[in-house]
Amino acid sequence: MRFQFNPESLSRTKSSQWTAVPNNDPQNQPPPQFAGHGSEQLTAKLLFDDTNVIRAGGGSAGVAQVGPSVNRLFDWLTIAQKEPHGPHPSPPTLRLLWGDSLSFTGVLKNVSVQYLQFSREGTPIRATASITMQAVPDNPKGTNPTSGGLPGRTSTQVRDGDTLASIAYEHFGDPNLWRAIAASNGIDDPTRVPTGTRLLIPRRVDALTLNDGEAGHG
Repeated sequence: MRFQFNPESLSRTKSSQWTAVPNNDPQNQPPPQFAGHGSEQLTAKLLFDDTNVIRAGGGSAGVAQVGPSVNRLFDWLTIAQKEPHGPHPSPPTLRLLWGDSLSFTGVLKNVSVQYLQFSREGTPIRATASITMQAVPDNPKGTNPTSGGLPGRTSTQVRDGDTLASIAYEHFGDPNLWRAIAASNGIDDPTRVPTGTRLLIPRRVDALTLNDGEAGHG
Protein backbone atom coordinates (compact mmCIF):
# COMPACT_ATOMS: atom_id res chain seq x y z
CA MET A 1 0.00 0.00 0.00
CA ARG A 2 1.46 3.36 -1.06
CA PHE A 3 0.87 6.22 1.36
CA GLN A 4 -0.34 9.58 0.04
CA PHE A 5 1.94 11.45 2.46
CA ASN A 6 5.09 10.72 4.41
CA PRO A 7 4.32 9.44 7.93
CA GLU A 8 3.90 12.26 10.43
CA SER A 9 6.15 10.37 12.86
CA LEU A 10 8.05 7.10 13.15
CA SER A 11 9.43 5.53 16.32
CA ARG A 12 11.47 2.37 16.86
CA THR A 13 11.86 0.77 20.28
CA LYS A 14 13.74 -2.23 21.59
CA SER A 15 14.34 -3.35 25.17
CA SER A 16 16.99 -5.41 26.91
CA GLN A 17 16.63 -7.54 30.02
CA TRP A 18 19.24 -7.47 32.73
CA THR A 19 19.44 -9.45 35.96
CA ALA A 20 21.53 -8.98 39.09
CA VAL A 21 22.30 -11.56 41.79
CA PRO A 22 21.84 -9.96 45.24
CA ASN A 23 24.83 -9.95 47.59
CA ASN A 24 25.35 -9.27 51.28
CA ASP A 25 27.89 -6.47 50.85
CA PRO A 26 26.10 -3.10 51.18
CA GLN A 27 29.13 -1.28 49.76
CA ASN A 28 29.24 -3.12 46.44
CA GLN A 29 26.47 -3.17 43.86
CA PRO A 30 25.90 -6.57 42.21
CA PRO A 31 27.04 -6.52 38.58
CA PRO A 32 24.20 -6.71 36.02
CA GLN A 33 24.10 -9.73 33.72
CA PHE A 34 22.62 -9.53 30.24
CA ALA A 35 19.68 -11.94 29.91
CA GLY A 36 18.47 -11.13 26.40
CA HIS A 37 16.48 -8.62 24.39
CA GLY A 38 12.87 -8.29 23.38
CA SER A 39 11.39 -7.85 19.92
CA GLU A 40 11.85 -4.52 18.21
CA GLN A 41 8.71 -2.49 17.60
CA LEU A 42 7.91 0.31 15.19
CA THR A 43 5.11 2.85 15.60
CA ALA A 44 3.95 5.29 12.93
CA LYS A 45 1.24 7.87 12.47
CA LEU A 46 -0.25 7.91 8.96
CA LEU A 47 -2.50 10.45 7.25
CA PHE A 48 -5.13 9.61 4.63
CA ASP A 49 -6.89 12.50 2.88
CA ASP A 50 -9.51 12.39 0.11
CA THR A 51 -10.67 16.04 0.29
CA ASN A 52 -9.18 16.90 -3.11
CA VAL A 53 -10.74 13.81 -4.66
CA ILE A 54 -14.19 14.80 -3.36
CA ARG A 55 -13.84 18.41 -4.58
CA ALA A 56 -12.83 17.20 -8.02
CA GLY A 57 -15.66 14.73 -8.20
CA GLY A 58 -13.30 11.78 -8.30
CA GLY A 59 -11.78 12.87 -11.61
CA SER A 60 -8.12 13.47 -12.35
CA ALA A 61 -7.37 14.33 -8.73
CA GLY A 62 -7.10 10.65 -7.90
CA VAL A 63 -8.96 7.75 -6.37
CA ALA A 64 -10.46 7.74 -2.88
CA GLN A 65 -8.11 6.03 -0.44
CA VAL A 66 -9.32 6.69 3.12
CA GLY A 67 -11.91 3.90 3.27
CA PRO A 68 -9.98 1.18 1.38
CA SER A 69 -6.68 1.98 3.10
CA VAL A 70 -8.17 1.90 6.59
CA ASN A 71 -10.00 -1.34 5.82
CA ARG A 72 -6.78 -2.90 4.54
CA LEU A 73 -4.96 -1.99 7.74
CA PHE A 74 -7.65 -3.71 9.80
CA ASP A 75 -7.61 -6.70 7.46
CA TRP A 76 -3.87 -7.08 8.07
CA LEU A 77 -4.64 -7.58 11.77
CA THR A 78 -6.72 -10.65 10.97
CA ILE A 79 -5.06 -14.05 11.21
CA ALA A 80 -5.37 -16.02 8.00
CA GLN A 81 -7.25 -19.29 8.04
CA LYS A 82 -5.16 -22.38 8.64
CA GLU A 83 -3.73 -23.71 5.41
CA PRO A 84 -4.40 -27.38 4.59
CA HIS A 85 -0.76 -28.33 5.22
CA GLY A 86 0.21 -25.56 7.62
CA PRO A 87 0.67 -26.26 11.36
CA HIS A 88 -0.70 -22.95 12.65
CA PRO A 89 -2.59 -19.93 11.34
CA SER A 90 -0.46 -16.82 11.10
CA PRO A 91 -0.94 -13.10 10.42
CA PRO A 92 0.50 -11.62 7.23
CA THR A 93 4.10 -10.47 7.38
CA LEU A 94 4.50 -6.86 6.24
CA ARG A 95 7.47 -4.73 5.21
CA LEU A 96 7.44 -0.98 5.73
CA LEU A 97 9.78 0.93 3.41
CA TRP A 98 10.61 4.62 3.68
CA GLY A 99 13.36 6.09 1.54
CA ASP A 100 16.64 4.22 1.20
CA SER A 101 17.44 3.89 4.89
CA LEU A 102 14.41 2.33 6.58
CA SER A 103 13.14 -1.20 6.01
CA PHE A 104 11.16 -2.87 8.81
CA THR A 105 9.68 -6.38 8.55
CA GLY A 106 7.08 -7.52 11.04
CA VAL A 107 3.44 -8.17 11.84
CA LEU A 108 0.83 -5.52 12.50
CA LYS A 109 0.13 -5.49 16.23
CA ASN A 110 -2.21 -2.55 16.70
CA VAL A 111 -4.21 -0.08 14.59
CA SER A 112 -6.00 2.97 15.96
CA VAL A 113 -7.91 5.16 13.48
CA GLN A 114 -9.37 8.61 14.06
CA TYR A 115 -11.77 9.95 11.41
CA LEU A 116 -11.33 13.72 11.11
CA GLN A 117 -13.65 14.77 8.29
CA PHE A 118 -16.66 13.39 6.43
CA SER A 119 -18.45 14.11 3.16
CA ARG A 120 -22.08 15.21 3.08
CA GLU A 121 -23.04 11.58 2.63
CA GLY A 122 -21.13 10.58 5.76
CA THR A 123 -18.17 9.00 3.94
CA PRO A 124 -14.85 9.52 5.78
CA ILE A 125 -12.56 11.72 3.67
CA ARG A 126 -9.75 12.39 6.14
CA ALA A 127 -8.32 10.13 8.83
CA THR A 128 -5.18 9.43 10.83
CA ALA A 129 -4.05 5.91 11.65
CA SER A 130 -1.61 5.07 14.43
CA ILE A 131 -0.02 1.66 13.83
CA THR A 132 2.33 -0.59 15.78
CA MET A 133 4.41 -3.30 14.12
CA GLN A 134 6.38 -6.03 15.89
CA ALA A 135 9.51 -7.37 14.21
CA VAL A 136 9.62 -11.01 13.14
CA PRO A 137 12.73 -13.17 12.51
CA ASP A 138 14.10 -13.06 8.99
CA ASN A 139 14.10 -16.84 8.49
CA PRO A 140 14.95 -18.24 5.06
CA LYS A 141 12.67 -20.55 3.13
CA GLY A 142 12.99 -24.28 3.53
CA THR A 143 13.12 -24.49 7.32
CA ASN A 144 9.77 -26.17 7.99
CA PRO A 145 8.86 -29.86 7.72
CA THR A 146 6.77 -29.40 4.55
CA SER A 147 9.49 -27.55 2.58
CA GLY A 148 12.35 -30.02 2.87
CA GLY A 149 14.11 -28.57 5.92
CA LEU A 150 14.84 -30.42 9.14
CA PRO A 151 11.81 -30.29 11.47
CA GLY A 152 12.13 -27.73 14.23
CA ARG A 153 15.35 -26.19 12.89
CA THR A 154 15.45 -22.56 11.83
CA SER A 155 18.09 -19.95 11.25
CA THR A 156 18.60 -16.33 12.18
CA GLN A 157 20.80 -13.47 11.08
CA VAL A 158 23.04 -11.76 13.61
CA ARG A 159 21.99 -8.14 14.06
CA ASP A 160 23.95 -5.25 15.50
CA GLY A 161 24.22 -5.72 19.28
CA ASP A 162 23.33 -9.41 19.22
CA THR A 163 25.29 -11.96 21.25
CA LEU A 164 24.95 -15.73 21.26
CA ALA A 165 23.42 -15.43 24.73
CA SER A 166 20.80 -12.94 23.55
CA ILE A 167 19.98 -15.10 20.51
CA ALA A 168 19.62 -18.15 22.76
CA TYR A 169 17.27 -16.19 25.02
CA GLU A 170 15.20 -15.03 22.03
CA HIS A 171 14.76 -18.55 20.62
CA PHE A 172 14.85 -20.73 23.75
CA GLY A 173 14.12 -18.39 26.64
CA ASP A 174 17.46 -19.42 28.20
CA PRO A 175 20.66 -17.42 27.53
CA ASN A 176 22.76 -20.31 28.87
CA LEU A 177 21.98 -22.35 25.75
CA TRP A 178 24.38 -20.18 23.71
CA ARG A 179 26.89 -23.05 23.76
CA ALA A 180 24.51 -25.18 21.71
CA ILE A 181 24.26 -22.47 19.03
CA ALA A 182 28.05 -22.14 19.01
CA ALA A 183 28.47 -25.92 18.65
CA SER A 184 25.87 -26.14 15.86
CA ASN A 185 27.71 -23.50 13.86
CA GLY A 186 31.32 -24.46 14.60
CA ILE A 187 32.01 -21.22 16.48
CA ASP A 188 35.18 -21.31 18.59
CA ASP A 189 35.08 -17.71 19.83
CA PRO A 190 31.52 -16.60 20.74
CA THR A 191 32.66 -12.97 21.12
CA ARG A 192 33.65 -12.74 17.46
CA VAL A 193 30.53 -13.41 15.41
CA PRO A 194 30.22 -10.70 12.71
CA THR A 195 26.96 -8.84 12.19
CA GLY A 196 25.06 -10.37 9.26
CA THR A 197 26.23 -13.93 9.96
CA ARG A 198 23.51 -16.53 9.34
CA LEU A 199 23.29 -18.97 12.26
CA LEU A 200 21.57 -22.34 12.41
CA ILE A 201 19.25 -22.62 15.41
CA PRO A 202 18.83 -26.23 16.60
CA ARG A 203 15.71 -27.67 18.11
CA ARG A 204 15.40 -27.00 21.83
CA VAL A 205 15.75 -30.70 22.68
CA ASP A 206 18.95 -30.85 20.62
CA ALA A 207 20.16 -27.60 22.16
CA LEU A 208 19.80 -29.03 25.66
CA THR A 209 21.79 -32.12 24.67
CA LEU A 210 24.50 -30.10 22.95
CA ASN A 211 24.71 -27.67 25.83
CA ASP A 212 25.17 -30.45 28.37
CA GLY A 213 27.93 -31.93 26.24
CA GLU A 214 29.72 -28.61 25.84
CA ALA A 215 29.38 -27.86 29.55
CA GLY A 216 30.79 -31.28 30.40
CA HIS A 217 33.85 -30.73 28.21
CA GLY A 218 34.33 -27.14 29.41
